[in-house]
Amino acid sequence: MRALAVLLVLASFNVAAQQKKKPAPGPKKTPVAAVRDTTPNPEADASDTLDPRDLDYKAWREFAVYSKRGKGKDRRLKLCFQIVSDSAVYNHCINDSTLRDPEVVKEVFRRSVGDSTFILLYVDAFTKGVDKLCDGGHETKVVFFKWNTATNKARMQQRTISSCVKAITSMGQSDVNAWDGQSPLIFSYHRGGVNFLDVMFDPAQFRRGLQSIKTSDQDEG
Repeated sequence: MRALAVLLVLASFNVAAQQKKKPAPGPKKTPVAAVRDTTPNPEADASDTLDPRDLDYKAWREFAVYSKRGKGKDRRLKLCFQIVSDSAVYNHCINDSTLRDPEVVKEVFRRSVGDSTFILLYVDAFTKGVDKLCDGGHETKVVFFKWNTATNKARMQQRTISSCVKAITSMGQSDVNAWDGQSPLIFSYHRGGVNFLDVMFDPAQFRRGLQSIKTSDQDEG
């Protein structure tokens, strides 16, 4: 009997030792999902856009002219201008569904006097989003800003000087790439009927911005 009892005790010690060697199962691991950085960008306002490019342009703080979709019920297409100086960035958008994603954007003129900066832009795009009638057509604007960099407010003027969609035909214009920066830039265009119009930018009178040579030419938008 005593020998049997000793054998039983030894067997129980052996089982206990084997259980000690086996590691206890750890808690069940769950896959870690990728975490997207949603830290807000203090320089960008997402309240009026559906286009992430808009946030990128604002974050880069660089000169840009680009199209974006608004966030309103009609999701209107907008043309946005971001102009920059050493101390300020100004972003302004207008409703424009014809001049989309411009291929040519040129700062033609810039002059600063105190807190005011005067800028003339030339913007051109191939006509997009319409039927075949405008294949190869162009949409072209000249845009002038009088910008107070201290208050970051600006006055804007614009003219559409060529548009296949709006049937505005260029009638000969100054070549902005060959412009000498001294003589007046004159853009002539036809808006249908007897509306032959001219708009001028004179660097000698740059504070006046875009000047209508004929009284029938009115500000757009």
